[in-house]
Amino acid sequence: MNIRLFILMVACIPNLSSCVYSASFGAPSSGPIEAVSLVAVLSNPASFDGNRLWVAGVINVEHEGDSLYLTKEHYRDRISKNSISLSFSYAALDAERSQLSKLNGKYVLVEGVLEADCQGHLGSRAACMSDVTQITTVN
Repeated sequence: MNIRLFILMVACIPNLSSCVYSASFGAPSSGPIEAVSLVAVLSNPASFDGNRLWVAGVINVEHEGDSLYLTKEHYRDRISKNSISLSFSYAALDAERSQLSKLNGKYVLVEGVLEADCQGHLGSRAACMSDVTQITTVN
């Protein structure tokens, strides 16, 4: 089974009626990718350091605040320690910042490389995901 399809299915199980594909930026990576829950990344980012991952969460695109939150409540209340910072590869995504910002508050799957030693702007995040090359919405 395609790993992205599997992740989409797992992400949609809690509320099947709200899972409708609506946007995708970037192309699939050709190398190995590990599907990991954001809970696992938040609790032990060092164990995923340097790995290319697929992670699901709620996206926020804003100046010095590009991030992936665990839940919509954490996004709404800006609980930054329950998020990871994102660094986009705009060329790979074939998208502009204004297009990505339209995804704010939506559940997405993000592909990128985890950096455990980075905590984003002012050290407020649990880790960073650099080289984000694919984003797919799940609702």
